[in-house]
Amino acid sequence: MNKTSQFILNLKNINNNISDFLQSETRSIFYIVDIDGQSFINPHCLDINKCFSIKNHNNEEIFFIPIDGKEGLLGFGDSYCDSTVFNKDCFCFLEFKLNAISYRRTCN
Repeated sequence: MNKTSQFILNLKNINNNISDFLQSETRSIFYIVDIDGQSFINPHCLDINKCFSIKNHNNEEIFFIPIDGKEGLLGFGDSYCDSTVFNKDCFCFLEFKLNAISYRRTCN
């Protein structure tokens, strides 16, 4: 058993509903988007400021679990990360801050 399969098995041992949420993707490029508090995989990005791009040069299997939101593992309620993305080498927590305001400081 490879380490990704072992990791997924460990997740299933912690939460037996994980299979209902776990998705995988092998496209060379795809996006994680967040609309109305729900993250999901999308093959296209209409607004680059609202997408997390994933470049998968070797077309390896990349896994995705939505955490927050109506269709997420933990649902609405307390604030958690929006989703996770992982493969055999890396695990990433995603948190979209689409309502954040940034002020640019300028010097005169």
